[in-house]
Amino acid sequence: MVQIMKEEWGDHLLTQPLDGIDPYLRQPRLDELYDKILIKVKRIPDDVLEGEIERGRTLQIDGIRTKPPICEELAALGIYTHSEHFTDHTSLSSRTPSHIFSLSEYSFSALAGDGEKSRKLLEHNRDYFMRIYPKGSRFTSSNPDPSFHWRRGAQMVAMNWQKLDEGMMLNEAMFADTNGWVLKPAGFLSSDSHIDVDAIPRKTLDLRITILAGQYLPLSEVRRQSGVGVGGDRKFRPFVKAELHVEKQNRSLDYARENAPRETDNPDWGFDATPFEFLDVKNVIEELSFLR
Repeated sequence: MVQIMKEEWGDHLLTQPLDGIDPYLRQPRLDELYDKILIKVKRIPDDVLEGEIERGRTLQIDGIRTKPPICEELAALGIYTHSEHFTDHTSLSSRTPSHIFSLSEYSFSALAGDGEKSRKLLEHNRDYFMRIYPKGSRFTSSNPDPSFHWRRGAQMVAMNWQKLDEGMMLNEAMFADTNGWVLKPAGFLSSDSHIDVDAIPRKTLDLRITILAGQYLPLSEVRRQSGVGVGGDRKFRPFVKAELHVEKQNRSLDYARENAPRETDNPDWGFDATPFEFLDVKNVIEELSFLR
């Protein structure tokens, strides 16, 4: 696999530390990593590397025979992005610049539900990477709400892309028309360490949306042929539902509104339609809130 990556990606693959940037001292800036591909992988501990590793052989460390945790050639690519095992909240004190913790959404929620641990979580994620992955019980390939994790500073939320559900819609909204990354809002950046996490700027939201009409909503060919005129199926009763995804009391809260159904695939609610109102919604981080 390493050989294939090197052959296919060539100079795009980062295989050595950049000049003057020690991965044990600091992370490169984005402009220093321009046009590079970084591999996130487990690192072989230095004390193991010093022990004459040969492929396929076992190692003897402190009297215990064990296999290398990962292929040495692959582990060598974990330069500025190496996986580190997460035990509990005490792991958040790690200060190795290149480490990345991977937590299941279940483990992450357990931390986020505790006030002091939640603070440490956000403080840690101002300076270091964290990846969240779906819990194992999602056997239908459903997805978590990624915004819940983004609001606590997690940079990467792994998604089951084969399932187009609420989580994937929010993920698409976050990264639409971008190159795959979005700058964190004020209070979440490493340069904001002087700001107490409880003092991160938040707003009170008043939002009104008036739905006027819909045109040519997709119908199956069978239903469309059964309709009369341009209106399509007369028994079709479409309505609009709007959900506001914001934060409240350590969880994502969905404010839902929906209007009265209308007829056909060209519904008309008129200019005097009652608007959807989301009023006096407090503690909103605008860049991490979504309307679906």
